[in-house]
Amino acid sequence: MLGPMIHRFVSQAIVLMLASGLASPWCFADKTKIAVLYPKVRHPLNQVFLAINEGIQHGGDFRLLEYELEKHTKAADLSQWLAKNKASGVIALGNRGVNTVSVMGDTLTLPVVVGGAVMGLSEQTNHLTGISLVPAPEHLFAQLAELSGKIKKIHVIYTPATHEWLIHRAETYLKKHAIALNAIPASDLRTLALSYRELLQKQQQKTEALWIPYTGRPLDRPLMNQVLETAWKRDLIVFSSNLADVNRGVLFSMYPDNHATGIQLAELLKRKMENLAPAPPLMLSQSLLGALNTRTAEHLGIALSKQDKQHFKLLFPMDK
Repeated sequence: MLGPMIHRFVSQAIVLMLASGLASPWCFADKTKIAVLYPKVRHPLNQVFLAINEGIQHGGDFRLLEYELEKHTKAADLSQWLAKNKASGVIALGNRGVNTVSVMGDTLTLPVVVGGAVMGLSEQTNHLTGISLVPAPEHLFAQLAELSGKIKKIHVIYTPATHEWLIHRAETYLKKHAIALNAIPASDLRTLALSYRELLQKQQQKTEALWIPYTGRPLDRPLMNQVLETAWKRDLIVFSSNLADVNRGVLFSMYPDNHATGIQLAELLKRKMENLAPAPPLMLSQSLLGALNTRTAEHLGIALSKQDKQHFKLLFPMDK
């Protein structure tokens, strides 16, 4: 007797929810399955991918199928796994994830977006949809202006084979703000070291700054130590697109908000799956967090209020 009564009560409750708009018939259907591919790496290296995964879960009404990529994962095995699990789309993370879907080529017929990898905006990547780990430089320049509004020239030493596109983007932005960009090409480590040594002796205090661009790896340690020692002695402003450099002594950096990146990747994949609009090309990271070295700021005479510091997610040196 009790069983039919419960069944009737639940049925009536569902009807009332549908009638009142509190639920729709679709909320009881299975969620769309999407595969998230990311490298199998140890803690703490996997934290970037875990944070992006959390963002993906918040950014789309998906059921995530996670696949850890080994160094020698076979494309055929992955294709079989995708078919078996009935995935409707793919988000590939990390260099290994991007390389894997690139190798699969046309055999991978599902909608794909990529992220969590260092990717430049070039002819080799213009077929990709996704978000690079490289921070959009205009956000760093805007932050620099807030910390030191007297900057009239920014110096950068770069590798022409891989960063010409980044220099062009930086020039376009800075020109609109009447700031000169002194871009110095350096194709090898010896030229790089000589260029930094010469530049740091000529850089002006207060009105000029040195930008260290993002390459996916920090500058050679002895070279970075030399840069920071000279900058400290001469009171020079140095900022970086590499988070790790802030702890070492540069004034500030901006780095990707991985959770927000995950949300954006989910939205991009949803657009591709629903064919709402042409898939956008690869983008640089726009959702960024800030890191500031307060010791360096104080040394440079940059006054910071409590409110100023709250704009930064991380402050260095960290309290022990």
